[in-house]
Amino acid sequence: MTVGSDPSDPLAGSAVRELDLGPPGFEATILMTDGGSILWENTTDERIIHLGPWRMMGDVERWAEWPCSYEFERLEHFFSSGDPVPLTLHSKHQPFHERSRLEQTIAFDEPQRIRYTDANGIILHDGYIPVRYQFTSVESSLRFQSDVRNKQIVGYYDVDVVWSDAHPRTDRFGSVKGLGLMHRIKLWRDRCTGLHSLTIYANRMSPRTHQEFEVQWFDVELRQDAKGKQLKMQIRGSKRDGASDSSRRFSFNRIRPRVRSGHDSPSPLPNENLGEQLNVDFNYIGVKFTHSADYNGFIGAWAAAQQADNELSGMPPLSH
Repeated sequence: MTVGSDPSDPLAGSAVRELDLGPPGFEATILMTDGGSILWENTTDERIIHLGPWRMMGDVERWAEWPCSYEFERLEHFFSSGDPVPLTLHSKHQPFHERSRLEQTIAFDEPQRIRYTDANGIILHDGYIPVRYQFTSVESSLRFQSDVRNKQIVGYYDVDVVWSDAHPRTDRFGSVKGLGLMHRIKLWRDRCTGLHSLTIYANRMSPRTHQEFEVQWFDVELRQDAKGKQLKMQIRGSKRDGASDSSRRFSFNRIRPRVRSGHDSPSPLPNENLGEQLNVDFNYIGVKFTHSADYNGFIGAWAAAQQADNELSGMPPLSH
């Protein structure tokens, strides 16, 4: 779904707890878990923590500070990595819910440091735990995810499988393979540079991790299969469906986008073999979408992102 148009494994299989009414104006609850259990469960201290409007703190090391709606307590969420990507549910995980509402539940693929302080400044908890938020609205969740990354969510799309020529797709019953299965890919726009990127959750790799690709790395034209709800994104200048060099170790960690400051100017990308310059071991990424609406929405958002990024980078206008 493209924002504005109208499994992740840490989330799949875990029932979402019912929200109580809560105090007026709260934005979310946090489901603080420790080894799979709610903190202070079955004790007199057990509670659901209601969170008010957050604010982002820090620059290089960033964290979210939440005022708690009861007792003037404060909760701080220190992100475990420099560029975390929140996880949200795939529509097949909760098939009877409206798809957009699944964005209200977000988690992270590694434990996060949470510090919980009471009104007197006494630290009630400070440690690394699995974290899951339940937001009161889709809009609040999208705003929080965008603030966490300092990148605006452009759209989110349910996919059945993501693959590449280096991690080929197989569809044998009970043994579907590829880079990632049953998750949501997301398009982002960097708030500093204006450039767009795509994140996938490579839950078929070890370790499971999010991978991010700049839209400019790929050809403008997508290889589309509307009947199969699938497409391929080709690295600029690479061979069509060319086999990767198996003598080189494949690692998506090589292609994390470089961090830009707000003062950097996007530079034009050459049209020759960009894959060699980026030192990547694949020629294309394939995606099979779950829903036709997401397939069509992604194609439109991709074209708009390519157009905007080319204009920012001083490249010639796209031909149609």
